[in-house]
Amino acid sequence: MKNMFTLLLALAFISFGNSSFAKTIKQTITISGNCGSCKERIEEAAYSVKGVKKAVWNKNSKELKLVFNDEKTTIKDIETAIGHDTKSVIAPLAVYKKLPGCCAYRERSCEDH
Repeated sequence: MKNMFTLLLALAFISFGNSSFAKTIKQTITISGNCGSCKERIEEAAYSVKGVKKAVWNKNSKELKLVFNDEKTTIKDIETAIGHDTKSVIAPLAVYKKLPGCCAYRERSCEDH
């Protein structure tokens, strides 16, 4: 019985120990976009990155509020996966050209349509 208790205690310690080293990061980044379609695309792309727990983009402020595990991803990985321009990552032209017309944030806003 004492061995079973010791084993369970050791397993609990290992489980707690592994999770205590991972940091949950809250960060806000600016991402170019125009509309509700951009919002859906940006958030879906952010969530596709392993380790992202929360991603909410505001089309008025252009800010993406993120919560992610820094052991599973980096902010650069998230910015690259999104496929829209950020302050540090410019979307490849081929990716940008595939956006719907309203989402062409480099040339116009939705109000221009």
